[in-house]
Amino acid sequence: ESRRRGWWLPAGHVDRGQTFPQAAVREALEEAGIDVRLTGVLAVEHSLVAPDEARMRVVFSAVPADPNALPKSEPDEESDGAAWLSLDELESMARQPPPEGLRGRELLEWSRFLLRDGGRAAPLGLLQEEGDGPGPMLRSAWRQQLQHGDQDAGVEATAGNRCQGSDGGAGLGGARPACARQPPFRLPPALFGRPTN
Repeated sequence: ESRRRGWWLPAGHVDRGQTFPQAAVREALEEAGIDVRLTGVLAVEHSLVAPDEARMRVVFSAVPADPNALPKSEPDEESDGAAWLSLDELESMARQPPPEGLRGRELLEWSRFLLRDGGRAAPLGLLQEEGDGPGPMLRSAWRQQLQHGDQDAGVEATAGNRCQGSDGGAGLGGARPACARQPPFRLPPALFGRPTN
């Protein structure tokens, strides 16, 4: 975060002509100094802030595009810097006021969700442009599920080993990446219905 407001997720506004994923990658680079690859959607938040005004926010999980990249160490107009922190370090920082501590509890809560509680992100394909039904990523996930012959279990959208930063935003400003074998995220079959012949 900048202006000594404490540690926070890389975040910001979506610029005109950008998608939410493009903005997340840009903000991570600007604020943390690391190019990232988005790995999933943690939350899509929509809040009415006034009778005729709403706010929408998307929280992503991500990994560094280069696992050896170092976070920003020099302050600039975007942020005071970035660091990889463990969950224990975040727990300690949550008890301190800014600028040494956290700006709020969200960074800590996403870290707990991902690293301690075994939380997972939804597939990026769930966030798509308006259109005529499921986009290519969801259709691909459905086809993979049919090939495995498990129509009742839902659609396996991600699987295998995955590393995520603890912050849940752009994978930066939070903990060191935590790698773990995680069960696949499954979309319920009711979301897609049954294929018909």
